[in-house]
Amino acid sequence: MVDSAKHAAHEASVKAQELEKSAEHKVEETKQGLSEKGSEIIDATQHAFATVTEKAKHGIEVVSEAASNVKATAGQLAADAQVKVAETAHNVQG
Repeated sequence: MVDSAKHAAHEASVKAQELEKSAEHKVEETKQGLSEKGSEIIDATQHAFATVTEKAKHGIEVVSEAASNVKATAGQLAADAQVKVAETAHNVQG
């Protein structure tokens, strides 16, 4: 009877160790899975940020170019207006 109890206790101990190792393995698998998901989320976030940054840069370039064009057009209109004023003044005098 004592031998039977010792054997049962030994089997229970071995089973408990196996369960503990299995649980540790599952915990490590879960950690690895979470780590991989975290990396994927970080990569996706970085990609999105880079995309937004590039689009913002492009938008700034477009606006800057448009502002330069408006400035050039305004300068040309001012020059044309001066010529017209000078021509009109000359015609009035003459």
